[in-house]
Amino acid sequence: MWKRPLGLSFGPSGTIYITDAYFGLLKVGPNGGLATQIATSAKGVDFHLLIGVDVHPITETVYFADASTTFELRSAAVPSPQSTGSFLLQLHHCRVALDLSSE
Repeated sequence: MWKRPLGLSFGPSGTIYITDAYFGLLKVGPNGGLATQIATSAKGVDFHLLIGVDVHPITETVYFADASTTFELRSAAVPSPQSTGSFLLQLHHCRVALDLSSE
């Protein structure tokens, strides 16, 4: 279940983490199968353009980036000099995404 995957990273457990511009943060377990959606928002704000993901090799903490809190891929966004993106993390043992961007 993905439409526009823009980031992919493997965790130490063999889990594959995927950032998708339309479906948010997804994962596929070490035994394969369908992708499961694990996050679509942080602090009540929907993701708009998740573009990258990386996984800590020991803790399996997932770090990912939302390129814009304003524009979605489907709106044919034009790059802007504004700092409207977010840097986020997903702890593998819970269903919470934290926004690490300065406010």
